[in-house]
Amino acid sequence: MEQSLADSEQTLEQADETYRLTEQDMAFMRAMAMDVLERGNRAARDLEAAARTYEQAAALYGTASVEFGNAAGSYKMAADKYREVTITLVAAAASDLFLRGVCGRSVSTRQYRETLRAQGVNLEGKDIDHIVPRSRGGPDMPWNYNPLDASINRSLQANGTWWKLMNYPLETMNAWAKYASYLLMC
Repeated sequence: MEQSLADSEQTLEQADETYRLTEQDMAFMRAMAMDVLERGNRAARDLEAAARTYEQAAALYGTASVEFGNAAGSYKMAADKYREVTITLVAAAASDLFLRGVCGRSVSTRQYRETLRAQGVNLEGKDIDHIVPRSRGGPDMPWNYNPLDASINRSLQANGTWWKLMNYPLETMNAWAKYASYLLMC
């Protein structure tokens, strides 16, 4: 298994050599990051406004009122839009190529394992899970790694990434949006 991991990491290092980015590529990716951040800020403001309206309507009129029904519908639409924009923001921050273009850094799973072992973490029977899978453009970054029991890691692949992201609590999505924004600001 160690040889297989070493072979995989060598293949990833060779792939890194293939994706050398020009200054123009990096400038374009930075501009895209700023656009995604702005859309995320707008979506967050819209969600906050819809939440305030929703809370006011619930307090004043109760669940039977027309206003409450309208506010509930607006809140759901704003929440769904916020999730979609947050997923875009997280995807941008989770894109290995995009992040290397904007920030110029990555950490291999081998390096991450070595860091954890140096900290005394026992990784026997564990996989280093990519929260956003590499197959979906997920980066080799410590924030995208999660040491999981190998059997759990394999069972998580059943529902698919989009389903998982659209069903996380909004509080979790908000935390991801803030962290992804931080990452995109390098």
